[in-house]
Amino acid sequence: MRVERDYIGRLMELVDEAISCCPDEERNALLETRHFLGNLKGHLDLMPALQEELEGLRKEVTALAKPPLQYGVFLGKNVECSRNAGDKKAEEESLWDGLDWALSRALAGECSPAEIEKLEASRQRLNEIKAQAASPREVIVGAGGQRLEVTLADPELKIDHLQEGREVVLNKEMNVVGVRNQFQRGETAEVVNVLSPPGTAKVLSIDTERLRLRAQWPDGDRFEASCSRELTERLKRGDIVEIEEVDSQEEEKAYRATGKIRPRLHVRTGGSEGGVVEISDRLFEEAVEIGDIVRLDSRLQFAFEKLPSYETGGLTLEEVPDVTYEDIGGLDKQIEEIRDAIELPYLYRKLFEEYQLDRPSGILLHGPPGCGKTMVAKAVANSLTQSIRVHLQRVKRLIELCRFLRRHPEHICAVRAGEAVPGWDAACSELAVDLPINVPDEEMFNHLDDELRLNEVDPDDLDGTLRRIETALREEDGIRSFFLNVKGPELLDKYVGETEHHIRKVFEEAKRRATFFTPVVIFFDEMEAMFRTRGTGRSSDVETTIVPQFLAEMDGVEASENVVIIGASNRQDLIDPAIMRPGRLDAKIKIDRPTREAAMQIMSLYLTPALPLSHSEATLPAQHAVPAVTFSSKSVERTVGVLSRGQSEHWRKRVMVTIPERCDFRRALARSSELKALSEEEERVRELVDEAVRREWLAEALIIHTVALLFNPTSRLEAVTGSAKHHSYPLAEFVSGAELASIVSRAKKAAVKRKVMEAEGAQSGITAADLSTALREEYEGSAEQLVANRLAEKAAPHERPESVADVKVHLETEEEDPWSQEKSRPYRQAAS
Repeated sequence: MRVERDYIGRLMELVDEAISCCPDEERNALLETRHFLGNLKGHLDLMPALQEELEGLRKEVTALAKPPLQYGVFLGKNVECSRNAGDKKAEEESLWDGLDWALSRALAGECSPAEIEKLEASRQRLNEIKAQAASPREVIVGAGGQRLEVTLADPELKIDHLQEGREVVLNKEMNVVGVRNQFQRGETAEVVNVLSPPGTAKVLSIDTERLRLRAQWPDGDRFEASCSRELTERLKRGDIVEIEEVDSQEEEKAYRATGKIRPRLHVRTGGSEGGVVEISDRLFEEAVEIGDIVRLDSRLQFAFEKLPSYETGGLTLEEVPDVTYEDIGGLDKQIEEIRDAIELPYLYRKLFEEYQLDRPSGILLHGPPGCGKTMVAKAVANSLTQSIRVHLQRVKRLIELCRFLRRHPEHICAVRAGEAVPGWDAACSELAVDLPINVPDEEMFNHLDDELRLNEVDPDDLDGTLRRIETALREEDGIRSFFLNVKGPELLDKYVGETEHHIRKVFEEAKRRATFFTPVVIFFDEMEAMFRTRGTGRSSDVETTIVPQFLAEMDGVEASENVVIIGASNRQDLIDPAIMRPGRLDAKIKIDRPTREAAMQIMSLYLTPALPLSHSEATLPAQHAVPAVTFSSKSVERTVGVLSRGQSEHWRKRVMVTIPERCDFRRALARSSELKALSEEEERVRELVDEAVRREWLAEALIIHTVALLFNPTSRLEAVTGSAKHHSYPLAEFVSGAELASIVSRAKKAAVKRKVMEAEGAQSGITAADLSTALREEYEGSAEQLVANRLAEKAAPHERPESVADVKVHLETEEEDPWSQEKSRPYRQAAS
C-alpha cells in the first residue's frame, strides 16, 4: 500500500507542475484533480485499518453463507435504487474523468519506462474500480410470500445473467449468495385479460418504412400513430404502447406512440376467479395475449414465463395446409358449392348485406368415409388464403385507378380505352377496360366510389387503406389462414366439465387469432362421436352438456366474421338436430362416393405420367381420340422435371409458361400456339412434348383399365352370413378416394419389388396386371369389414346385425354376364 501512496504523491507533484504552467481556464480543473488526489491519498493512509476491517467482514460473510440457508425467487432489478443512483453516478463521473485526465498528462510527460508501466497498471486498476462502482447490485427477490430488496453478496454473480423466476440462495441476512440450477417450478394459470393503464392501445401492425403503426383502443376503435425508429424496432403485434395526441393541421386527430408499456395480467387458476399479477421482463418482451398459459407465484403475484397451451397447442396448424382444390379429384360440383358458401360471403360482405343475405355460420360435409371430407376442409383454408390475396390485389388496383383518375380526370377516356397514359401503371389497364361501357365519364367517379364501398374501402381514406393492403401483401405472414383440426374423440374427457372447457378454448383460440387477413377455419371431424342427438338411446349423459356448450359457442362466433366452422360426419343422422338447423351448420354438402368419371379423375392424381409405366398390356387410343382425363398442373410440372433432366431451370420454365392453366400436354397442343411454335423451333422441346403426350395416353389407358374393372357390374363381393344368407354387393358401391389411392400405392410397391428382384424377363414399370392385383388385394383385405358395415346399416335400430361367415371378391373383365341381364318377356307384356 505504501507503493500506491508514493505513486499518488508523484501524481500530485506532476499536477502541481501542470498548475504552475497551465492557462487560467485549465487551472480550476487541475485544482479539482489536485483536491481529489489529496482525498485519495488520505483514504490510502487509512487503508491498513480498512483492510483489517474488510478481513473481519469477510469472515462474517463466510459465516453468513454457511447452512442453514433460505431459497428465494429472483424477480428483477431494483429499478428505484437504480434511479436514485443515477444522480450520484453523474456527480462521480466528473471526478473519474479528471483523474483519468491527470494520468494521461502524467504519461505524456517525461517518465521512465518503469514509471509508465506502473502508471498504466494504476489506470487499469482504477477503471476496474470504476466499472464495479457503476454496476448495480440491488435486486428484488421473493421469499416466504414477501418481496424483499436485497443485494448480490457474491461478487461473481452478474445481475445481467439472472432471469426472472430463477431460484436463488439467500444467506441469514437475506442477501443473494448463489443460484440454484434446478428445474423451475410453480403454478400455472390462464390469462383472462390483459390490463393496461388509460391512454394506451394495442399494436395491430407496424410499418417500419413509414415509422407508423396501427393500434386499437380498449373500446375497439382503430387508428394510426407515428413512432420513433427505435420504438418501431422493439415493437411487435400485440404489444401495449402509450399514446399521446399531437398537434396537427388536419381535421382528424393525430397520435404518437411514445413507449412500450408493461401491462398487468388478470389470470384464472382452476375454478377460481383468479387475480391480477405483474409480469417479468421475458413476458414483457414476448407479449402475452388472452388465453395464454403462464407460470406464476400466486403469493408473490408475479408471472414469470409463457407455457405451451396443452388444450389447443396440438390442434393449431400455424401454416396453411399445403392442400389445394387441384389436389382433389371428382368433386368439382361440391367445391363450387363450398366456394359459394364460404369465399363469396367472406370477400363480398357489403354485397351480401345489400341483398340482405346472411352468411352461413358453418357447413357440414357428410358422406361415406374415405371420400375426401378432411382433405376438402384443409383445401378450404388454403383456397381462402389465396382468394383473399387475389381479392386484395384487385382492390389495390382499384384504389390506384381511383387515385389516378382523381388526379388526372382528363385521362379517363384514354384509361377506359386501355391506351398508354404517362404515369399510369399498365398492370391496372385490364381492370380499367372492365369498367362498364354504359356509364358516362362524368358518373364514373360515383361508380368507382360504389365499387370501393362494396369492397369495404372508405373513398375518403384511400391512402390509409392502400398502405394497409400493401403491408399485408408485402409481409411474409401478412395473409395466411389458421386451421384448427378438432377430432371428436380427442375432446372427450372423463372429468366433469373438462370437455366443455376444451370446446371453449378452441373457440377462444379461433376468435383471438382471427382477422380479415388471417381467417381461422375450425374443422370438427367425426361430429357424430360427440354431438349425438340428445334424449335417445344412442346418446349418453355427456351430450346433454356438450351439445349446449357447442351451440352457445357457435352462436357467439356469429359476431366474428373471420371464423369459418366446418363439420364432417359419416352419419349425419346421429347428430343433434339443433346443430343441423339453419343458422348453425346450415350449408350441408354431401361428399358422395365417386362416379366412374370422378374415379378416373381421382386416379389421375396418383397414377401420373411422371411415373415409370409399362405399355406392354395397355391399349393406347387412336391418334385423334379425345382425352378422358386431364392431368393436373402439378403432374405436368413433375413430368417436365423427369423428362428434362440435365436441362437448366430456365429451359424448364420456358416450356411451362407455354402450357395454359388446367391443361396437360395433350390439351395444351390444341390450345397453345406458343407451345406449338416452341416445339417447331427447338427439337429438344418437340421430343419432350412427344414423350409427355405418349406417357399421358399410357397413364390414361391404365386408369381406364382399372376403373373399368372396378365399375364392371359383375365385379362384386359375394358374402355369406352366419344364418347362411347370401348377399351380393357391386364393388362400385364401396369405391372411395382413399381406396383408389391405396390401389395405386399397392401397384407402385409391386413394381418396385419387381425392379429390386430383377427377375429375368420381368417388365419394368407399373403394369395393368399390377393394378388388377392391387385392386383384388385391397378389397380382399377389407371385404369382411365392408360387408359387416353394410349389414349394420340395414339392421333395425335395436336389432343385432348378422355376422359375416365368408366373403369372396369377384373381378370380371369381360362384358356383363348375359344371364344376369333383364330378359324381355313378351307374355308379360301381352298379359298387361
